[in-house]
Amino acid sequence: MIKYKDIAARQFFILAFGLTIGTSILVTPSGLAHTAREDAWMASHFSIFINLLMVVLYIAIARVYPGQTIFEIHEKVLGKLLGKILSLVYLFYFLILTGTLLGNLGFFLSSEMMPETPIEAIQILFLIAAVMCARMGIIILARVGELMFPWIIFLFMVLVLSLIPQIDWNHIKPMLEEGWMPVAKAGFHASMFQELIVLMVFLPLVKGEKKGERALMGGSRCRRVRAEHHRPAQCADSGN
Repeated sequence: MIKYKDIAARQFFILAFGLTIGTSILVTPSGLAHTAREDAWMASHFSIFINLLMVVLYIAIARVYPGQTIFEIHEKVLGKLLGKILSLVYLFYFLILTGTLLGNLGFFLSSEMMPETPIEAIQILFLIAAVMCARMGIIILARVGELMFPWIIFLFMVLVLSLIPQIDWNHIKPMLEEGWMPVAKAGFHASMFQELIVLMVFLPLVKGEKKGERALMGGSRCRRVRAEHHRPAQCADSGN
């Protein structure tokens, strides 16, 4: 199989950043706060640690089988029949992941920004965009991501700066009121979705193997920045 290495490392970093930003903002904070309560910020750090360990594992596997996608690795390790079966399982997971992300986007936009718009209309529009991206190829998505990245950072900083006046550090007390178990449980649950495995399909397309690995690790570390920036919001909500 011929692969054209057309994805720049910075584009791959943006793809990794964008893949994690949705759940980190829309889903993860509420789940952590529900289980760990005032210690949600600790649980987020535990979740980050698990995710970084998994990314290190992905990179180690990629080094053992350089230049091969996750589907090719399946066949290399398990043989053609079992490898294709496992690949079908992963494709089914990717389909579930797509549906979950569409649901998250639809619920957020229909409840917070466009309450009068049917959620099905929003989800269909995003699904059409996803189909168009799949049809045109990952290169187009990488270039669009690079184009939109400065605007995403700008809007994210506006969100963070607007939350600063609501910070009240007393809302994170008492610390570890119920011990470490709720913290570990919340962090473990938050890290189990592992969306970044999708990027193992595209890692061989990045120009420069080492640069691609660093981009993947850098994009996954950005989850920590988002967790830190969302901590004040969680603290502000916990006092209500």
